[in-house]
Amino acid sequence: MNLKNYQLYHKLISWEQKAKLEYKDSTVFLNDKPIKDYCFQKNYYFMAGDKGENSQDSRYWGLLPEEYIVGKAAFIWKSVDPYTGKFRWERFFKTIH
Repeated sequence: MNLKNYQLYHKLISWEQKAKLEYKDSTVFLNDKPIKDYCFQKNYYFMAGDKGENSQDSRYWGLLPEEYIVGKAAFIWKSVDPYTGKFRWERFFKTIH
């Protein structure tokens, strides 16, 4: 573990371990014990929203544990043009490949 790993993953590791993770003197500490590496206990996914820069997705709330995933998108339910605000009827109920 280095500073970059710590900055990227400290919230997730702290949440997964329900423990304090700290970086001091070029060393990462988990529950006040130095660690050199870390192996996540679960699988996590980065979820991307469909509104580009205006989505509240993994960029907003972080990685998602696999057990929280309950399904897979199969079709487009509704589509609105972001510039006009009008429905894009030709996209309604189209399957996702």
